[in-house]
Amino acid sequence: MRIQSLLLLLLSLLLVSSIGCSSRDTRLDDDDDDSADDDDDAADDDDAADDDDAADDDDAADDDDAADDDDAADDDDDDDSSANDDDDDAVDPGLDVNLVIDQSFCTDWSNATVTTPSGLLTAAAQFGYDITDYPILVSPTSIDTGVGTLEMIGARASTGTCEQDTSSSTFDLTPTGPGSFNDPTFSVGPGNLSLLIFNMGDVLLSGEFTQDGQQIFNGVMTGQANVSAIASTACFVLPCIPCSWDSQADCLDVVVENITFQNSGLGAITPVP
Repeated sequence: MRIQSLLLLLLSLLLVSSIGCSSRDTRLDDDDDDSADDDDDAADDDDAADDDDAADDDDAADDDDAADDDDAADDDDDDDSSANDDDDDAVDPGLDVNLVIDQSFCTDWSNATVTTPSGLLTAAAQFGYDITDYPILVSPTSIDTGVGTLEMIGARASTGTCEQDTSSSTFDLTPTGPGSFNDPTFSVGPGNLSLLIFNMGDVLLSGEFTQDGQQIFNGVMTGQANVSAIASTACFVLPCIPCSWDSQADCLDVVVENITFQNSGLGAITPVP
């Protein structure tokens, strides 16, 4: 009887030992954070060398955050911060000044606005003058991109055309020194020119060249128009002032905005004394 009890006890201990070993084997592959061979800390688990945090994963050297991906400096992606990609922030080659030097640009008055004096064109029309019949020609004679300077002359055009009126003297728009050039914009003056039938002084002219050299746009011209010849009528309807260069002469302050000049394709203006 005692021998049977001892045998039963031994069998019970063996059974308990077997169950314990089985339980320990199961814990080796569990998902806890401390086990040496489990899914979180082991070599083949989700945090290991071949998982998503490793050298070939999405955060690694050859993935989308790496040197050859869409955020890199030497690729062909559309990233705005890249150095040589398909971005729109590539270096602008700027204006080839040879396209505009010694080319005559003819005013297109169709979109221009005479802001001062506001009634100038109406008053001129009463005398039978239409500003579109009186184009102005301007021509850059030199541009120094290194120091940012520009020299320019102007001329009357034959009525209703963009051909130079060689019976009229040309005018120097940079008589006291070169104007400024900050690719593609320029400003010149003070100088002299002709508007409608009026001679103008203290003229400042600015504008912007298109990259193909075919146009000047956003042109702005300011100055004083000498209306002494028709002062009795002009100064009755418009605000005349003494001309800055001659206090006995009658002038109008003139501001014209949004002037467009088209490249006439006729080459340089011929200087006429």
